[in-house]
Order: sequence, then structure tokens, then C-alpha cells
Amino acid sequence: MGARRYNAASEQHTAGRTCDLRADCRTLPVDARHARSVPFVSSPGPRVQLNDAARAAGVATGYHDIWGHWHESPTATLQAALEALGHPRTGGTDALVRSVQSRRDAAARRLVPATVLVDAGMAAVVRLNATALAESGTVGHADGRLRIEWTVSGAGGQPLHGACEADPADPRFGLPPLEAGRYRLSVRANASAPLDAAAILLAAPGRCHLPAALRDGGRRWGIAVQLYGLQSRRNWGIGDFTDLRALVECAAALGAGVIGLNPLHALPLDRPEQSSPYAAVSRLFLNPLYIDPERIDVLADPSLVPALCARPAPEAERRRLRATARVDHAAVARLKLPLLRAIYDAFVAEPGGGSQVGTPGPRGSQWHEVFAAFVRDTEGLRLHATWQSIQCTLHAQDPSVWGWPCWPAPLRDPAGAAVERWQQEHAHEVGFHAFLEWQASRQWQQTRTA
Repeated sequence: MGARRYNAASEQHTAGRTCDLRADCRTLPVDARHARSVPFVSSPGPRVQLNDAARAAGVATGYHDIWGHWHESPTATLQAALEALGHPRTGGTDALVRSVQSRRDAAARRLVPATVLVDAGMAAVVRLNATALAESGTVGHADGRLRIEWTVSGAGGQPLHGACEADPADPRFGLPPLEAGRYRLSVRANASAPLDAAAILLAAPGRCHLPAALRDGGRRWGIAVQLYGLQSRRNWGIGDFTDLRALVECAAALGAGVIGLNPLHALPLDRPEQSSPYAAVSRLFLNPLYIDPERIDVLADPSLVPALCARPAPEAERRRLRATARVDHAAVARLKLPLLRAIYDAFVAEPGGGSQVGTPGPRGSQWHEVFAAFVRDTEGLRLHATWQSIQCTLHAQDPSVWGWPCWPAPLRDPAGAAVERWQQEHAHEVGFHAFLEWQASRQWQQTRTA
């Protein structure tokens, strides 16, 4: 088994290490001064004002498409986004602008931010908003010091209390290490002329979950591969789940604990040359080109799949594709997809195969029942299969149709009558794409449990 390069000279994939940049931190400063208001200046015109307000609230006002063209977000979209963030839409753009500015002004006057984040298990330093203290008239004691009292409550434990003296020019206080969880932080500055504030306090783990085998200095080694680049004497010109299973078994026998893989998400089957693993049409489903057709075992006649796979023309093309220096995704698709379709046609032609997607007939086999359950229980599968069906069909009719923005408007609404009618009229085609995901899922799960 070997490896080949991805067939796209313009794209390079590199591997690297990750590091914890905070590994040596002893305290984590949390600064309330980030909430200081930075007034936004609006030029005349409601749209300009709306853009300024949206940016001030952290809402993007448009996007660049894959060709670099800028698309401005519709006014109604920005208004709806600001409304979802709690700004009243009644009164139009002027009301939204005033609400955004009012909220920013209020944030600038807060003693602490509305949400404070600290690392769980580590002591933290919380800084207060010195400007808010000064503007409120809260001053320190005669000796120039400021008294800060704080309480942390919640997360099922007893409240924690503390107090300290601080410099009014740079007011801060320390918190003890907290377990991961959500807390309430209450702060009072200067008991003689108190300024009170409350905030949500989140204590989050400082790093991702670490498996037990890697704790306390444990180490594991592994192999990083691009699945499509795996070579073997039996595959179809592209690495598949059978190759991956063989690699897992081989690596495990050598003591490896990890196999690192490229994303295996579903790619556009109408344009298989668009083969970047990072340009998926769905991240919920798998790329059917990774299916090993010879491992499909759901037909009542067990001799049919081997017979289809052993036809002289496919076998000759398999040998040619295995010998190429680069993975030819388009040629692999031309070889594999008709074969997979022939297997699917045989599957639904069996007694009880059913005429609708994942709907077995009265005499369906156990495998027809399993397929029906997979379609029924897999969230989003029917819509994904419908999407692939529409795109492949329309692209075959007009190669300029590259995606849903080019579809007739009625087909762009997944809940519309046109899509429902498509599913009925193209039930066999939709079922084919659901069948592909079923087989890909089965082989992937078999590999994961190898």
C-alpha cells in the first residue's frame, strides 16, 4: 500500500503540530476595559447608518463569494439579525441604530463585562473598568486605595467571598481556581460609596479533552494519510474504506494508536474533479467514491456484485487508474458510479425492493428493512439525496449549473411544493443517492470498529 498526491496542483496540504500557548500561564487576566465604547460615526443615509450599527454589534454587512465579488447583505437581513440580538426593530433603522449605541454606552459604563471567562483550575485576575469608576464618582480611601469585595456563587457549591485593596488607576482582584462550570460574579467597589456590578462567570477547561492514555506524559504515535491517495493492488484508482481498514490493521499491529485522515465529507458528484476534501457539499455525509463496491453485501444473489465488478472493461480501467501518478477523480467517478448504480438497480429490483426512497415492499428482505430504517432515522439524508439528485440532473442538462443558485427558483426552497414533486417524480434517483450514503456509512463504521 502506498500513497499518491492529490490531483490539484493549486492546493497543498501540510501537517503540523499543535501547541498550548498558555501552558506556562499562572494567572489569566480578564480585562473589563475592552468594553470601552468606541463611537461609530454614521454618514447620512439609513443604509449607511444600518451598516455602521451592524458592524458595531458584530454583524457582517456582506460577504465575498468564491470569485472575490462582494455581496451586500439585504437591509431586511441586517435588521433581522440585529433584532435577533435583542434590538427593537419597531421604529425602523433609526431605532436599531439608537439601540446599538445605547447598548455600547451601557457596556462602557459597566464595572465588569457582562460575561467573564477564566480558565478552570487556574487562579485568575479580573480587572475592573477604571473609567467607569471615575465617571461614577467612586473613589478610594484617604490612603488612595480602593476596596473591592466580590462573591462567586453557583455551580452547586457554597458561595466564595473575597476582598482586597487595589489601585484606583488599575483596579483588579484575584479569583481562586474554580472547577469548570457557570457561576455568578458579584462585585462591589468602595464600600463607602459603593458601585455594584454582576456578571456571568464561565470557568472553561484550558484545553481540549485529553484521553487517559495521553495524560501524565503518555504518548501515542500514528500515521497521517490522505485516504484518496492510498494505493493498493485491488482498489479502483482511489483509496477506499477497504484500503483504510487494511491500513488500520497494519498500523495497529505495529503499535500505532492514531490514524489521521483528511475530511471524508460528501463532494459534488456532478463535478468529481472538484475534489478538494475541504469544499464539501455537506459535512453531514460521506463521499461515495470511498465505497469499495466489492464489499457491498446487501443483494439477495451474492454472486451478482462480484460479477458486475469483474466485467472486463471495468477491470482494465481499474488497472489503468491504479497505475496513474495522480488520482484522477473524474475517471474514478466515471468508473465507480455506473457500477454502484447497477448494484442499486439490482437491489430495488428484488422482490419487495419498494418504489419510494427507503420504503420496502411487503416482501422486502432484511436488508431492505435496514435501508428503510437508515433513511428514516438519518437526519437530513432525504434532503441531501434530493440535493445531489437535482444538481446531478440539472448539471447533466446544462454544465453551467454549478450549484443551487443556478437552479430554478421553486427548487431552491427545500420545503416547497416543487422539491416535494421532484422527490416523487425522481424517487429512484433520490433513492440512489440515499443508497450510496447507506453503503458509505456501513463501510466507514466497519472500518472504525476494526
